[in-house]
Amino acid sequence: WVPITDCLPFIEKVVLPSGALASGFPASMQDVDRSLGTFDYEYYPPAVGDYIVIITTQIDGTEYVSIENFTVKEASAGSTSSGSGVPRAESR
Repeated sequence: WVPITDCLPFIEKVVLPSGALASGFPASMQDVDRSLGTFDYEYYPPAVGDYIVIITTQIDGTEYVSIENFTVKEASAGSTSSGSGVPRAESR
């Protein structure tokens, strides 16, 4: 095991359930534990449906791409400024 400490992943794109791209990307992820390659990004999905997230990082000059997805099945009990519930996401 060799820790990788010189990479920082970016959220390159978020594809919304409608197929449109979310605004505000690319965006940097935050370190949780860089020596273990653990990073975090807080994203609040605007609607129920399937999302695709494209993550990129460079290690030793080579770019790596990861494609992740999650599904928002329902809104939670809370409310947002628009009056609707906050969507609850589940990874698949």
